[in-house]
Amino acid sequence: MIALRRCWHVALAAAFLTAYLTGDVGSFGTLHFAAGYVVLAALTFRLGAEFLVPAAAPLSLRRQRRRRWLGPLAASMLVVALAAAASGLPFWGALAEKLHPLLSDLAIALAGGHMMLMLVLFAA
Repeated sequence: MIALRRCWHVALAAAFLTAYLTGDVGSFGTLHFAAGYVVLAALTFRLGAEFLVPAAAPLSLRRQRRRRWLGPLAASMLVVALAAAASGLPFWGALAEKLHPLLSDLAIALAGGHMMLMLVLFAA
C-alpha cells in the first residue's frame, strides 16, 4: 500500500506540474488538457479510495491518530486540487476562465506547503 501511495504521488505531481507549466503556453494545449485529465483521474481515484479502504489502511486520511489535524489538512488540499482540475473541464465556459487559474495557483501553493510540512514532520 505504501508503494501504491508513492506511485500515486509521483503520477499526480508529474501530471499537475505538467498541466501547471503548460497552462499559459498555446502550443501545448493538448498536453495541458491531457495532464489535467490525469490529475482529475488521480484525484478521483484518491477520493474513491478514501471511502473504500478501511480506516487503518495506509491510503486512508482517517488513520491519523496522533496528528488529528493532518487528515483534514490533506483532505482540504485534495478538494482544492480536485476543484482546480474540474474547473478546467470544457463545459464550465466563461466561469472557468477566471476560476481555473485562481484554483490552480491555490492548489500549487497548497502542494508546496504540503511538501514542506512532510519534510518537517517526517524527515529523519
